[in-house]
Amino acid sequence: MKKIVKILLWIVGIVVALFLLVSLLAGPIAKGYVNRHGEDLTGRRVHVDHVGLNLFTGHVNIRDLAVYEDDAATVFAGFDTLDVGVRLLKIPFRTLHFGHITLAGLHAGIRQDGEQFNFNSLIAHFASDDTTEVQDTTPSDWVLKFYNIRISHARLHYDDVSTGKSWRVPDVNLRVPGFELGGEGNTEGGLNIGFERGGRLGVVANYDAKSNNYGLTVSLADFALGNIESFVNDMLRVESLDGSLYANLKAEGNIDEIMNSVVSGNLALLGLAVGDENGKVPETV
Repeated sequence: MKKIVKILLWIVGIVVALFLLVSLLAGPIAKGYVNRHGEDLTGRRVHVDHVGLNLFTGHVNIRDLAVYEDDAATVFAGFDTLDVGVRLLKIPFRTLHFGHITLAGLHAGIRQDGEQFNFNSLIAHFASDDTTEVQDTTPSDWVLKFYNIRISHARLHYDDVSTGKSWRVPDVNLRVPGFELGGEGNTEGGLNIGFERGGRLGVVANYDAKSNNYGLTVSLADFALGNIESFVNDMLRVESLDGSLYANLKAEGNIDEIMNSVVSGNLALLGLAVGDENGKVPETV
């Protein structure tokens, strides 16, 4: 009997050791695969500095990932850190449960030149050539649960090459405590955006999957109209646009009866000054 117990312990020990070895090697193997085959997968050069995988806990940590432009030298988009926790024991019950998703230092740049965008080749790479492919509309019995989602200090910018206009959003933060796909859990979240020339946008939303009721609160504080000056100058034929916009809006209702939603709140525009081609108009609001 003792001999059988010892054999079983040896077998369990070997299995655990092998699983631990695979867990330790999984990260470096995944990193090497992405760096070698990223272009085959996305159509663009991809580089990542670190991939950490723990098969015991379902923890994934990726650091310093970059997707490059078509020239393979200029960074198109990337992030500093992606940290994800998956509850592996939920998978046999057809539930994919993300305990947390944290994305820090996301950065992306959109460039437009006429009708061409710098992401067109990415779309073309993933587009299917099979026009006869039949879409599977069968509802999935899988439940996807996402909790503790955070995007912190994302940086976005847009450049129009043909007009020379650009727009920068230097600080985007998103917080979503939880939501489900295929389940009946509630969804709530908040978005916070800081703008390059002043102002901050805050959005808080909640949604009840059972009743389809929703609530939305939008607040805009000290938003400098200079943030949109380059976009309205050509349309309004003005030389300059100054002033600050404030808003506090709230909407409540049901998704099934969206036109019956109740919207309330207030808007304020302070210090509006519009300058034409001959100089700024002295009167302000």
